[in-house]
Amino acid sequence: MKVKRGRGRWERARRRWGRGLRWLLALYAGFLLLLWLTRGTRLEHSWPVTLLLLAPPFWTLILPGAVLLLSGLLRQGRAALAAAAVSLAAIGFWWQPVWHAQAGGTLKVLTHNLYGGRTQNPQTGNLLAATGADALLIQEAPASMEAVEEAFGNWNWVRGSRQKELVIGSRFPLDEAREFSLDALRSGLCARAHTPQGPVWLYTVHFSTSWKGTLTGSGWNFPDYLRKTGEIRRRQNAALLRELQAQPEPAIVGGDFNTTPLCSGPRQLARLLHDAFAEAGQGCGWTYPVSNPVWRIDYLYSSPALQPCASRLVNLERVSDHAGLWAEYHS
Repeated sequence: MKVKRGRGRWERARRRWGRGLRWLLALYAGFLLLLWLTRGTRLEHSWPVTLLLLAPPFWTLILPGAVLLLSGLLRQGRAALAAAAVSLAAIGFWWQPVWHAQAGGTLKVLTHNLYGGRTQNPQTGNLLAATGADALLIQEAPASMEAVEEAFGNWNWVRGSRQKELVIGSRFPLDEAREFSLDALRSGLCARAHTPQGPVWLYTVHFSTSWKGTLTGSGWNFPDYLRKTGEIRRRQNAALLRELQAQPEPAIVGGDFNTTPLCSGPRQLARLLHDAFAEAGQGCGWTYPVSNPVWRIDYLYSSPALQPCASRLVNLERVSDHAGLWAEYHS
């Protein structure tokens, strides 16, 4: 009798587990469907959806998916199979496989947010130069770039934007450097590089991450904070799109966009340009924070004429709170 009662308790627990798994699966699938359907609509501009789109995908998508996947593997049945399928699809969405990436490109570019030089690493210039890049797109440049520039020898440099935080460096001659408006709070910097394969315009941008303070410091006004910061980045993205659409020559734009791939800005740019990591990288591409990365907010985009053939993250010790993003291009 004790054995039967024990089996009965186990069966009841197993049935409850199955019902709970079905409910969790339904909630998780509904959550994914909500994110998918609201992208590109006016609902994306609402603060709840903005919060979901900007949240770390590991905590909102991957970890719940992994828990469901494990539950599905431990318990057999249709609900378990559905849980495993949905979870694998969600996890796989973030993992970029490399099917066609190859080395041997004619142009190598590195974009890096240098955190204003706050890490005070005297080897920053040497570490950046060791990546073998032909061009460097910097955001939050240190107040003095002399030590960094010395490590690159006879490179050419231009600097601009708010507090001179944007820098473009290249082993090739640069001309026609200028700032351009990002329509809200900030400007971008661009210059034309004369490469052996022809002229290529280099752009560096740093989209706004805040509006009057921080999210954690906004208190009960955080919905208004999220709406306004989201609107600022949409305006900046639209201004960048206008600039690139008016550019007749090949271009590469890199920077800190402070926006995840789920948001409309990166998707709009990817429809017009090549997204280097999405097309030639491997993994999730999370660049921030460098000590425990959970967001992909740094990007390299290029004109259709410049095909990325390889891309990877560059994690340089004590250089910044961001990882850098490196890409190699065929022209």
